[in-house]
Parts: sequence; C-alpha cells; structure tokens
Amino acid sequence: MLVAATMFMDSNMIGISTPNLQIMPDRGTGYTAKLDGDVVNIGSKADRDITINAEGVAEFHTRLRRDGKSYRIYSLGGASAVLVNDKPISGSQLLTAGDRIRLQDAEGRGATLVFENPMETMGTGGNIGDTHLLLNLPFAIGRDPKSDLVIDSLTVSWNHAQIVAKGNQRQLMDMGSTNGSRVNGQLITQPTPLQSGDTIQISNFTYLYDGMQLRRISATPDIRLMAVQLEMTYQRFFPRSSHTTVRDVSLAFEPQEFIAIVGGSGSGKSTLLRMLNGVSHATGGHIYANGDDLYANYPTYQSVIGYVPQADIVHGELTVWQGLWFAAQLRFPNEQEEPRQQRISRALDLLELTPYKNNLIRNLSGGQRKRVSIALELMAEPPLLFLDEPGSGLDPGLDTTMMRTLRRMADRGHTVVIVTHTTLNLDLCDKLIVMSQGRLTFYGTPKEALKFFNVDSYAEIYNILLEPKNLVDMTQTYAADIGAIRSKAGAIAAADAADQWRDSFKGSAYYQKHVVDRLKSFTTKAADKETLYLNKQLQRSKRGGFWQQVRVLSQRTFALLRRDVVTLLLLLIILPLIGVFLATISRDTLISKSGEELLTQSTMFIPAKDRKDLVTTLFDKWPTSVLPCASDLPLPDKERDSDGDPCPLYKTRGGGVTKAGTPATEYRIHAHEVGTYAPAQNAQRLIFMMTLAVALLGIFAAASTIVTERTLFFRERLINVRISSYLASKLIIYGGLALISSVMLLLLVAFGVQYPSQGLIMWGPLEMFITLALTAFAGISIGICISALNKSTNAALALAFGVLIAQILFSGALFEMNGFVGSVLSRLTVTRWAIESMGSTVHLPQQDTLNTTILRTQMYRLDAGKDPIKLTQPGLEWLPGSRTLKLDYPTEAGGLILKWVGLLGFSVVFVGIAYLALRRQESF
Repeated sequence: MLVAATMFMDSNMIGISTPNLQIMPDRGTGYTAKLDGDVVNIGSKADRDITINAEGVAEFHTRLRRDGKSYRIYSLGGASAVLVNDKPISGSQLLTAGDRIRLQDAEGRGATLVFENPMETMGTGGNIGDTHLLLNLPFAIGRDPKSDLVIDSLTVSWNHAQIVAKGNQRQLMDMGSTNGSRVNGQLITQPTPLQSGDTIQISNFTYLYDGMQLRRISATPDIRLMAVQLEMTYQRFFPRSSHTTVRDVSLAFEPQEFIAIVGGSGSGKSTLLRMLNGVSHATGGHIYANGDDLYANYPTYQSVIGYVPQADIVHGELTVWQGLWFAAQLRFPNEQEEPRQQRISRALDLLELTPYKNNLIRNLSGGQRKRVSIALELMAEPPLLFLDEPGSGLDPGLDTTMMRTLRRMADRGHTVVIVTHTTLNLDLCDKLIVMSQGRLTFYGTPKEALKFFNVDSYAEIYNILLEPKNLVDMTQTYAADIGAIRSKAGAIAAADAADQWRDSFKGSAYYQKHVVDRLKSFTTKAADKETLYLNKQLQRSKRGGFWQQVRVLSQRTFALLRRDVVTLLLLLIILPLIGVFLATISRDTLISKSGEELLTQSTMFIPAKDRKDLVTTLFDKWPTSVLPCASDLPLPDKERDSDGDPCPLYKTRGGGVTKAGTPATEYRIHAHEVGTYAPAQNAQRLIFMMTLAVALLGIFAAASTIVTERTLFFRERLINVRISSYLASKLIIYGGLALISSVMLLLLVAFGVQYPSQGLIMWGPLEMFITLALTAFAGISIGICISALNKSTNAALALAFGVLIAQILFSGALFEMNGFVGSVLSRLTVTRWAIESMGSTVHLPQQDTLNTTILRTQMYRLDAGKDPIKLTQPGLEWLPGSRTLKLDYPTEAGGLILKWVGLLGFSVVFVGIAYLALRRQESF
C-alpha cells in the first residue's frame, strides 16, 4: 500500500511536513492516514491505498491525485457521493488545508475526512531541518521567486530581508518589510551583525545561522493568548461618573481554537472582544501574546491579528475586487502589484468569492458581504481572527454557512474568536465564553456549558443567568416552579445574579481546567524601553509614505463618487445652475450702470445732506423750509403717487396769513423718488449669493463623508493609515470637484455681469476665483469637521444645516452685525471673509460713493381757496445718496491677502478639529 493508516489522532506522529487525512467514520474510532503517493485510491475494499471500513463507503469510493503541493479529489460517479465542505463535487476539486471531505451513500451514511497539509501552511521556506547555503552575498530572502530563500507566505514581504557582507562580518538587513525581521527575538531596524548560533526570524519563519548556512528550525509559530484580570471602566465627565462594563475576566486561548463569546445584551461581549484584539485598551489587567504584553508590542503582533467589526468594513459602491485591491494597497504598501494580487486571489478562493469578484458589494447577500469583510483580514493570513457578530442580520441558513466557514478556518490553523447572539451552531465551536453583566460566568466546551448550567439547550442559558444561582439550585433540587420560589425569595439585581454565577464558575473544576491550569503554562515578560522604541520603528515602516496613502485613499474616494452618479452630478451641476440663475436675474455688470439713463434725463441738481433735508436751495431769493408731508394736500389724484401719497418729499415757501386775515400765497416743490443708482448694493448681493453657494456646496458635500465610513476608517487605523492622509484625500477629491464647479460658476455668471478687468493684485476674474477656491476649501473643511464629530448621518446633516443658517444670518450682508457680540459672530463666518475678499476685487468701496437718488419734481403755487397751480413742467433731478455698505472691504493688496489668509485659517482650524476628534475617538 502506498499509504499507511495509523490508529492515532496526533498528526505530529505522521510528520510535520506530510499531507494527511484525519478520518472519522460515523461509527468507530478515528485515525490518521499519511499521504505520500502520487495517486491514492480510497474505499472500503482491503486492497485500497486507504481502507475505510464504514457503512456507506463504497468499495472504490474516491481517488486522490497529487497536484503540486496538494492533492486533487475525484468523484467516481454512481451512487457514491463525495462532498467537500458540505458541497457535492462534479469531476474533481483541488483540496486546501482544512477542507472537510464527506464520503457517503444515498442515505447519508459514511465517513468524514479532514485534509491537512502542513506544506501549504508553511509555504516554501523549507521543511523543518532544511538548510540553505549562503553561497552568494547578498543573500535575498522573500516571496520573490528570484530570491535565494523563497518563503511563499503572505506574511513575508516580496523583498523581505538580505544577508550582506561587511568586511569579514555578515549582517542581516531588513528591506522595509511589512512584518519585520528579528535576530535572537529582537526586532531590527538597521543592519545587525550575525554570529554563529543566532536565530533569524523572518515574519513567522525561524532559521538558525551557523556561519555558512541557514537551517529551518521551527514551523510557523502558533499564537497563544492570555488575558489576566481584565477590566474596562468608562469615565463620564458630565455628569461625572464611571461605568464598568467588564470585570475581572481571565482567559487563555490555545492555537487553532474556535471560540464563541455569548451573553445577553449589555453583557460586555463586544467590549471584551475589542480588549482581546487590542482595539480597545483595558483599563485594568493585562493581555499577553506568546508571553509578550500585547498592548506594548502591538506593532509586532498587528500583522497576526485580524478584526472584523459588526458593521461591514467594505464600501458597497465598490466591486469585491476593488474593495480588496484598495485595502491591499494600504496594508501592504511595500509590496509590488503582483504579490498583492496573489493575496487577493487566495482570500477570494478561500472564502469561495471568486465568482463574485466583479460584483458590486452592495448587490451581494448579507453572508457574502460578511465574507468580503473577512477576506480583507485573510489577505494577511492572521493566525488570530476576531469577529463581532458575523451572523448579524443573516437568516438561520446563512448563519450556519458562516459558522461552518469559520470552523474550516480554525481547522486550517487560525484561532477564531467571535461574538454571537445566536445559539443555533454553537456545537461547531471548541470553547464558549459566557458573559453576564460584564462578569465571566463560564469558559469551556459547549457540552460542558450545558452541564454547568444544567440546561438542555444553549438558549436557556440566557434566561437562567438572570436568576440567582441559589434560586436555580433550589428549583432543580425540589423540581419546584421558579416563579413560586422567586416570590418567596424576593427579586435580585441582574448584577448580583451575575456575581453569584461568576463565583460558582470560579469554584468549579471547569475554571481550574480551562483557566487556572492554562494560565500556569504561560510565561510573561514586560516590554523594556528598547522594545517599545523598536515597535514604534516597525509601526512607521509598515504604514507606507504619507503621499502613498493619500494617493490610494484619493483613488478610492473618487471611485466611490464615480459609482454614485447622482451625487457626482449634483456636486458638478449645483453651482453652474446657480450661476445661470444669478446671470439671468442680474443682467447688469458688477460695476453697475443701472440708473444712468435716468441721470441723463435730470434737469437740475438738488444738493442734500440726508433724507430729511433733500432740498436746501431751489429758490435763490425766498426762504425755504422742509415740512412734514400733509396727506390732505389738495392735489388732483393724477398728481399723487401710486400709493396715494401726495407729497412724500416737498419744500415750501410762504404760508401764514396777511394783515387782513386772508391766507397768503404759498409755493411748494414736490419731489417723488422714482429710482436709485446703487451699484455697491447690487454687487454685494450678487457676491453674497456666489460665496454662499460655494460654501454651501463644500459643507454639504463633505458633511457625511466620514460618518458613513467610520467603522472602516477605524479598522484601517489599526493597519497604520494616517489620519492626516485620510483627511488630505477628502480635501483633494472634494476640493477638486468644488474648484471645477467654481470655474463653471464664474463663467456662467459672466453672461449676465461684467467682471472688473483689474483687481487689487492681479486680473480681476483670477482674484475672484482664488477667493471662491479658498471659500470652497473652508466649506469642505467645515463639512469634514462636522462629519468627524458626529456618529450618525442624520446628526451630521442637521448640524450642517445649522451651520449654513449661521453663514447666512451672521455674514453681515443681510443684517447689520453691530456691537461686540454681533461683530464676533460675524467674524466667525466664512461668508463674511469671502464677501469682503470678493468685494475688494470688484472695488465695492469706490462703487459705494456713486450711490444716487433719482427724483421726479413738480413746483406748485397755492393760493387761498384755489386749486394748486403748476408752475413748471415735471422734471428729473438727482442727488448723491448715503453710504450703504457696512462691511470692511480692503482697498489695498495687503488687506486682501489678509482676508485670504483668514479663509485659509478656517480650513486649517476645522481640519485640525477633525483630526483631534478622530484621534480622541481612538482607544489604541
């Protein structure tokens, strides 16, 4: 026989680098069969390469054929069924490590086989004991097939490290790898001399250096996680209080375990998960990974930890491939395109997503979207994988599929820890963590959990945790109704009940077996200053350059906008439409000439000081005075204004009585205002609308850009995405769109108005564009700040609307902002600074001196007892108007530059606030 079968369950006895099958008949004892032949025939007949004596297995059931480092399994047809990972195969299928094979008959009887392939897990870094002579220096190490030592593992960079010669000495040099290189366990950041007997760790692969060669001395190291007396307390500052969500939790995880954290709402499940994976730092206790303080050494272990939050960490507007491609660009900045695509392909194949790689993520089912989120993490092949509610929102069938997928991942070598609220598939897990009110009430196998709580189903655990332990014992002892006993014993707080269950668990054999005994096997060490410094260096080397991240994030933001056609069109069309409207209703120049036709028709000049003294001299010889307008002046109706006012403005001479007691003759001039020439007011209204429109576009365009991807952003922060790069990408994309729209606005408004040819510094339209551009960036910065400060889109949009109202009311263009408070509020608006900048370019202060009032005048003589007599034909006169502008418009180049600096300051301040807000919300 080509394959030897051994009645033994430990595959380490077979050989660490040999593929094998773990065979589990439906009835009988399991065993391991080593695979060392090119063709392996499997069946119940004695002369098969692997004989499985189980009911339901045919005499010649299936065949395995070597394919590279793995094997391909064949379906031989007939009544014999071959299923791989619960799916029937047609023809053949290539096996990967952890695949579950089911051989059965039509009635479902048969055997289950698990394919194990240490070679697949270890990569091509050599088998244990393999040697690699250092014949040529430099000696390249990495995933590049041209390397001297090729390690085909995704945790190893394309060009990871080199051994170089320096004089008579040899040194190890890290080439900017993603996961770092170590000599004797110490992370290196510069060329490090090698001595015979040193150990070299390339990511998760360890070699012994003896002066002439490298010898592989260990397989991929497993990660063992230990939590000791964890506690999480949140501080509230208003009102000042504290709230503890996790209390005194100690755990120990062994490699390749599938662990579920269960409990009722508010029991601390998700908080515990985030503490274990380093996303949130515990306020008390310690977490150790292979003996190292996890928080202090987080940059070192970051690459071996995958975390999938409850919310999807992918953009629905991208295709599956695009979502993974952008993530790979950010997570592996030092790799070339080909190895990054290899990572994506492997993750898709592993999660059976390859057929959907060109589908939009939003069009996938809930389970498929969750698998895409998992694929983001699997690109790095993390030994530790944490998932928060992976079955949330899935129907029972999809939840079962998801749990089986996670089970296979654990079988392939991952340690999988999940938070779940469903109990349908807990039997697939190796361990259960049961939480209640932040207390650890149980940790052990699923079957042990049922025994500990003395229940028949996992769902009953949720209810029984709300009852005190002694009350439950009484009902079970006396078979009494729990309601009757509770009425006698009295109510108990949920926290007190949880304390009783925690104490009961700590006194049980399960606590001793799964917590105490496991913790004893761990050794821990504190991080020294040098380790902390080297971890910081590793963190910097992993994240890639600032501009590299800006480029990738900008590409992704633009790709999202391209998919969202409606939003993109609105961003590009709103300002041009406003430009069309403004051009249509303006129909004049910014240096307005309206009223000039009336001025040319005027017959005389009437000097004036203000509106109460419009006429001071008209008759050279007669004394004059200005009187209140008398509504009962006996003028013919045709001489009255349209509103019936006979003399809104008039002057009189004469009046009183003669010596004989008869009224004297009175002369009056009636002046009716028929028009104004106010170019500054018209221009200010137009400028206000233009700057307000640009600011509005910026605020609303960016108000939801961060809040809609908060979960994804904070996950990417864990892989060293810079906040500054993230914010810069938003400014670049939305700013670019705003600049295009601003140019179109200026061009379209130009059809209705004439721009000044020269501003204070340069060509007038260019000055106006600079002001609009700075206004747009200030508006976008405000929107980004709003988005960073809020946790929901509705709250962000409501705040954006409030900010917009403030920009209108406090700008000073509609209402005078007098007094200290009014002045301060006005200066805090972008529109105030933008209006003043634009106003200086179109020379509003000079235009304000041209204000003129146009009057229609008529002189009358009033004799006692007679109708008024017209003394002249009606005429038009004009007089200088008063200054109407209240804002501070610069008249020199230096003043305009200061306004521009002020607008730029808005962008700096609000982006800075957004940065601090995002930084403050982090807990790592």
